[in-house]
Amino acid sequence: MSTKLSHESAVKHVSGESIYINDIEVNNKLLYGQIFTSPYAHAKIISGNCERAKALKGVHAVISYKDIPGTNQMGPVIHDEPCLAIDKVEFIGQAIYLIAAETEEIALEAEKLIDIDFELLHPVTKLEEAIEKNLLISNPRKIETGNIEKVFAEVEHIIEGELETGAQEHWYLETQSCLAIPDEGNEIKIFSSTQHPSETQAIVSEVLGVSKNAVRVEVTRLGGAFGGKETQANHYAAWSALLAKACDRPVKIHLSRKQDQAITGKRHRFLSKYKIAFGNDGIIKAFDVEMNMDAGAATDLSLAILDRAIFHIDNAYFIPNLKVIGKAYKTNLPSNTAFRGFGGPQGMAVIENCIDIIARYLEIDPAIVRKRNFYGIENNNITHYGEKIENNRLFKLYEELLIDSDYQTRIKNINEFNSKNEFVKRGIALTPVKFGISFTTSFLNQAGALVNIYTDGSVLINHGGIEMGQGLYTKINQIAAAELGVTIENIKSSPTDTSKVPNTSATAASSGSDLNGMAVKIAIEKLKSRITEIALQHFNNKNEKHLSLKENICFKDNQVFDKEFPEKIISFKKLISMAYLNRISLSATGFYKTPGIHYDAKAGKGNPFHYFAFGMAVSEVEVDILEGHHKILRTDILHDVGDSLNEEIDIGQIEGAFIQGVGWCTSEEIKWNEKGFLLNNSPDTYKIPTIADIPKDFRVDLLRNVPNPNVIRRSKAVGEPPFMLSFSVWLAIKYAISAVGDHKFEPEFRLPATNELILKSVENIRKKMERKI
Repeated sequence: MSTKLSHESAVKHVSGESIYINDIEVNNKLLYGQIFTSPYAHAKIISGNCERAKALKGVHAVISYKDIPGTNQMGPVIHDEPCLAIDKVEFIGQAIYLIAAETEEIALEAEKLIDIDFELLHPVTKLEEAIEKNLLISNPRKIETGNIEKVFAEVEHIIEGELETGAQEHWYLETQSCLAIPDEGNEIKIFSSTQHPSETQAIVSEVLGVSKNAVRVEVTRLGGAFGGKETQANHYAAWSALLAKACDRPVKIHLSRKQDQAITGKRHRFLSKYKIAFGNDGIIKAFDVEMNMDAGAATDLSLAILDRAIFHIDNAYFIPNLKVIGKAYKTNLPSNTAFRGFGGPQGMAVIENCIDIIARYLEIDPAIVRKRNFYGIENNNITHYGEKIENNRLFKLYEELLIDSDYQTRIKNINEFNSKNEFVKRGIALTPVKFGISFTTSFLNQAGALVNIYTDGSVLINHGGIEMGQGLYTKINQIAAAELGVTIENIKSSPTDTSKVPNTSATAASSGSDLNGMAVKIAIEKLKSRITEIALQHFNNKNEKHLSLKENICFKDNQVFDKEFPEKIISFKKLISMAYLNRISLSATGFYKTPGIHYDAKAGKGNPFHYFAFGMAVSEVEVDILEGHHKILRTDILHDVGDSLNEEIDIGQIEGAFIQGVGWCTSEEIKWNEKGFLLNNSPDTYKIPTIADIPKDFRVDLLRNVPNPNVIRRSKAVGEPPFMLSFSVWLAIKYAISAVGDHKFEPEFRLPATNELILKSVENIRKKMERKI
């Protein structure tokens, strides 16, 4: 199978041929949906009047919670998220009324004509206040192994502290969008920008009060998602559907960039408190962590995200005595939601920062401290939740990357540079990642597929996976082509559709290729078994001296042949035609469920992951300590993807995830005021990485000759794990700041390391130096 094939949609994307929700042409009955949202973060609704809006010419409907025919709920896991507010609002942007009008302008004008009388309540917008008031949304999560108290009583060194990690805006290119088209009877078709069509189908069926078989959800592609459309796309589907049914006309809702940023959930803010024990050699003996999460106004996926955060508090390190407690708190902000890494980054940031502190405290190179604490190969290879680390690639990555990045020479050169330069400092850091692959909610680890072969030999695939720019369709097409032994030009993936493959899981948790690829393979194996019988009938005619056996039939290069008797050969296309004439079904379904995964939440033990993906990065930065600006001089990444399904796509995913992580670690600071208003809700005030933030020297390579057993074509997931390699930039900045005080003082640090934080940290170190003098 070729691993060099270009992204299937790349040409369509750059030429503008790709069809998104906003590009779908609808008849002249199309109405535009508008959401009337709360201007307050916390308030009682005393009264509401929408009669003036309803009377406006061109308005076809203004609906409230009273007009919902089904259930007024759209919480994906826990029903604590009303579709439309009833008597109170709990965040700025909460939906109260829905408007359908003939033009966007009329809908916006109608919005201004709605009158609501509010009684303002105190909003909780700071995580610290939510913690102080104990506004928990659920019982705390806990995992514990060993005896931390005994170790803390005996160990040489103990450090305590806390770390803030900030929120992050998804900033997908295509904002939240949905088109709902009423069909016959109570049926409706939904074109949604969702990562989870089956869940969107379920939410729409609930609010409309109809069965799921009356709701058909179709997704061709998304213009980015990053987790932000795993659950929250459901909202716009539900609202569009309600308006479409109320008007019996198609309705489209498409958010502006400013509106999208203002009302959607973000990556969860965390405040983590830790206590860590270690020896003179830097080896960690015990780790006690309390992770406090800002869930926002409703639960959404917060509890599953919290689970993954506490699963990944260890990152790549064996810690024999560890206790981690996770708590999720309610605030009066939009419900936070899934984001690339799904809690993993917030957990890993804590231990990576701790190791950096240990290294500075002991005056040992942080890279050495990391290596000393890596999970072992033969021993020290059991996680705090009881899962064994198989096929550990950490040492191989470390050895190869240390040489490829010329780490030892560069750190000496950096130290020399810093000794000669007062106002510009450089820093370097090596950081690893060990990331568990599987949904932490075990039942979601399943996938279905439908594969049809037509009489001309062409193949059409449908599966539950969503193409959102990550190249999933290309990989699936490659898998199908390799399994059938035909060229990829014969393969096509059709839009994901709940009427073709039901009850699918979200395309998330980096598992899109793993799950859907295996489901496609299983379907194809059924088809090959049927087709092989026809090949045997053809090859084993009455005049044949040598009988072909089923196990010797091969599918390759658009041909089907007997590998023992290569002269027995027939084209794939001709054989398919023969199968059809012999009344053989050329359509098959495939179903796959990930084996061997289980987790007992009460005991805090189990095997929640099918396998682990590994990676490592070395980044060098230069920091202007007068202005707080930094630039990334060089980044070397070596990443483990098993046997790559597509090297170009995998490298692109590594680069993209890393740069998105750099944004979270450095520039993407989200600020709300005390009233819960998002202060930086547009691209002029919210700073995602630009081309200037890419490392000037950016070297990305894949770890070779490390096949991953029991996974589709021995590959590994790649979507999320490289995100955390951006910690190498975050901690390189910290190294540069620390150099101001000759690494004698621990910088005050958090995430993101913005210009302001850099300047404050530098000033803090200078004050410490003055006090010491």
